Amino acid sequence: ESYDPERSLKAIRNTFNAGVDATSKKYAEVWTDINRMERITSFNLKRGVRSIFDGDGGNKCGYASMYASFAFYFEQHIATHLLKTQAAIDWPALGDLFSCDDLTILSFFKDRIPCSCLNEKYEEAKFSLVEFGEDDDDDDDE
Repeated sequence: ESYDPERSLKAIRNTFNAGVDATSKKYAEVWTDINRMERITSFNLKRGVRSIFDGDGGNKCGYASMYASFAFYFEQHIATHLLKTQAAIDWPALGDLFSCDDLTILSFFKDRIPCSCLNEKYEEAKFSLVEFGEDDDDDDDE
């Protein structure tokens, strides 16, 4: 079966919405409190950066992709439901965080934390991407 991005986004949307539905009654005071939501977002950002450095998770980007998607979802919830500064959650951007692309994940965290600790890893990932692209070009010339 081939990859269907629309179906994948729908599954991501349904999963996050199910999580909200399962917790919104019991934790309504959390979902409606900007300070608490910002702390939850911050927690996920910190855990994601730690995951990048620890290399945990056993796959290409470890748990960093999961923490990035959670942090982004909570940012989007704050913007759409609490501050009302945007009309809808940016589901395609959330889906990109599931791609486990090192550059996407590193860029996400790098843009959100006030530390230069990810700069070297970001440059390494960028260099690897360029290097990989050059290898592909060389193969095409044969």
